[in-house]
Amino acid sequence: MSLTSSDTRSQTPTSDSVDLVLDNLSTIQERISTLQQDLVSIKRVLDEPPRSRPRSTALNAPDIATASEPPVEEEYTAWVDVMREVDPTFMAIPTASLRFTQFARLHKLPHVLVQARLGTAKKPKANRKKFLGVGVAFKAPLLEYMRGFFVPAVENGKSPRSDSTLARPRSTRRRFVPYNRIIQELMPSYKILPREPRIDIKRGVRDWLMFHLSEQEFEDCVIPATATRVQTYGIPVSLLTEFRVWASCELANCFGSERVLDA
Repeated sequence: MSLTSSDTRSQTPTSDSVDLVLDNLSTIQERISTLQQDLVSIKRVLDEPPRSRPRSTALNAPDIATASEPPVEEEYTAWVDVMREVDPTFMAIPTASLRFTQFARLHKLPHVLVQARLGTAKKPKANRKKFLGVGVAFKAPLLEYMRGFFVPAVENGKSPRSDSTLARPRSTRRRFVPYNRIIQELMPSYKILPREPRIDIKRGVRDWLMFHLSEQEFEDCVIPATATRVQTYGIPVSLLTEFRVWASCELANCFGSERVLDA
């Protein structure tokens, strides 16, 4: 009887063993709870749409979506040069009231004065077809219609050094206007310019006259010096408007800080 009672007491768990088991159960439950939370987080990420997922990018990698290309600089071509591409004999003569010279104003284009082959207001290349008024190159009847705006040249009045087929007829008795008077009208500050710039302007006027006139016609434009006046040049009345257009562009290009009036 004493042996049986001793075995029964040895199989009865003690309080220390019970506490150890409870601690292990608590730890297991905490781990299970943590795993459940991790599973919920993983499921939430998997259920998100692809676009909302965070993307991994390299450090300092350029953002293609926000990268901006440099602006494209607009190219301009003189309207006279556009006309010469379809008609090499076209020449810029007094055209202030014609529709081609009003193209920039009608289409609200910026007024660009850059020296070209003939020194005139330029038009963007993208507007060439609109400027020409047709989708293809000019045809002969249309060119003849446009020539009707000008005074045709006469055989005896055409300059042998001028390549213009639209030159105005010149009378035998020529009239001139001193070039400095025209420059003064276009640029009011001309009189107060230093001596060197005024000499450069005079040389430019001389070269312009020599290009547009024959040798004899150029000699007629030279106003000789006197006791109270230096040698100067006169602009033929028949070339006044063309000279004003050229001079206005040249003065605007060379004297950007001065006020220059349009021709």
